[in-house]
Amino acid sequence: MDSGWGFWNGFCEMIMTIEKWIEGLTREDFEVRSTSLAFFSSKVGLDESARELATAAAITAVGKWGWGEAFDYGNMIGNLPLTEGSAEWALDQVKTADFGDRETMPLHLLRWIATVPDSLDAEGKAEVSRLFSDLAIQMGWPAKDPWEIAGYQSLEAEGCEKKIREIVKGIASRDEYPHDDLLRIQALARRWVEVAPRDYLVDLVDGWLDADGWDWSCEEPWFICVAICLIGRLGLRDRVDDLIKLLDFEADCWSVLIEKALAEMLDDSMLEPLAERFMKLDKRAQLYLSSAISNQGRRIEVAPLLPVLKESPAAFEYGIEQVNIASAVVAHGSSEQLDVVNAWVREDMDNPEVEGVVLMLYSRYLLLGEEPACMDDYRDYVKMMRENLSMPSPLMSMLSGIDREQEMTDDEAQRAM
Repeated sequence: MDSGWGFWNGFCEMIMTIEKWIEGLTREDFEVRSTSLAFFSSKVGLDESARELATAAAITAVGKWGWGEAFDYGNMIGNLPLTEGSAEWALDQVKTADFGDRETMPLHLLRWIATVPDSLDAEGKAEVSRLFSDLAIQMGWPAKDPWEIAGYQSLEAEGCEKKIREIVKGIASRDEYPHDDLLRIQALARRWVEVAPRDYLVDLVDGWLDADGWDWSCEEPWFICVAICLIGRLGLRDRVDDLIKLLDFEADCWSVLIEKALAEMLDDSMLEPLAERFMKLDKRAQLYLSSAISNQGRRIEVAPLLPVLKESPAAFEYGIEQVNIASAVVAHGSSEQLDVVNAWVREDMDNPEVEGVVLMLYSRYLLLGEEPACMDDYRDYVKMMRENLSMPSPLMSMLSGIDREQEMTDDEAQRAM
């Protein structure tokens, strides 16, 4: 397994390893299992073989504890790769499992099955479509074809471009936030990069970003959505400053895609200069860049990020910028670097925003068998969360970057227009 973490695995477990996060998926501790699933669900750039092992471990956990007790957010399994046999397992779960009060879980599983076009035979695919339609209607969800996006994987370059242009034309003609269409654009961009000449796509990106006179009722700003996706997939790091400037426009449809694009490209060569200018960036840029950093799965050197945690929380607009940075340090940093995170957490333990970071620290220390002086405090904190069932989910603060477009309220969607 080579996930970019291998070099660090020899440091006597002073650095968290990918194998430990996999182990965490089947640990007895509920918070460790949930935090480990969140790790694999959110991180960009993890080695596929590691993610496949995570799928197997998550399925094992569900088999042992059931959907109600295995994980805090079981639907995040749908962000793991569909491996051999997991489609059949998921379909059987839809038909036989007890999901308790997690009534949307069957729909998430059906969508997961449909992420791979040949995951089932024709009969199985038809059954998935029927079940999805029936459940969606019961839930008040759109009864769309769950296999549509998976079908894009068979398109060639011309087909990708034709479909993207059709989608953009349709978006511009409607006065509503195009959530589903943005998901389609992301999927088409992934395929387009695989089958089209790189130079051709780079030229398109240049042209779309240089367009003037943006009007949301026209196609130009929506082609910028396509350009953002292509920048991330092509790794056009010379366009990072352009992405950061686009955040100034406060268009959520751009922002969520920029976050993903930055996460796809992020490495040490890009991180260090961005970290050095982090405090000088626009507040919105700080928010989305910090989320991209927190969702980075490839091993990164987090030392340049530590000064951000030494700033006063009052210096930040949204309140979760430091949470995101702290999460990245816990995922990638050494035990010594964690001292900075521990000091930051202990300054504001009553702040609900730090819950996710505390859970990451708690999980990491348990998985590595470390017993720092602060561990008793973290045990007490987790015990308090278990007893206080009225508290918000402790994972939400660390998941700020996961599928934000799926959590957007109607008001936010309207502002995005």
